Amino acid sequence: MVMLELKPERLDDGEFAEQRIAVCGKVFRADMSGALYWPAEKALIVADLHLEKGSSFARGGQMLPPYDTRETLTKLAQVLDRYEPEAVIALGDSLHDVDGAERMTDDDLEILHMLQEGRDWLWVTGNHDPKISGRLGGFVSGDV
Repeated sequence: MVMLELKPERLDDGEFAEQRIAVCGKVFRADMSGALYWPAEKALIVADLHLEKGSSFARGGQMLPPYDTRETLTKLAQVLDRYEPEAVIALGDSLHDVDGAERMTDDDLEILHMLQEGRDWLWVTGNHDPKISGRLGGFVSGDV
């Protein structure tokens, strides 16, 4: 297997854990988790979490492990610990479908609410979740 002849110092993925990027003069940190941190606003931006994807597929008879929501929340908690944002902006498709919030377990809901403590949380609706249940806490884009 040929490694594209990268310099040895480029093989350290730690260097790629976070990259600064600028968009329209605003500086962000692109995190390897897929999140985007906006230091000037102390805001973390995430998208396409697709919480409750496994339970959505299970309703249709396609059995997937039911741990996707917990795993996503755990990874989100790690990013929140890394940046300690004052606000989280979830840009759509946070739920896999409109009924996802109703299928979330009480334990997962409690974890989500713990992640929201002490910070503003904005849900922006998407094509998978055009309505977001108040059960999730935070604000919904149409309610702001």
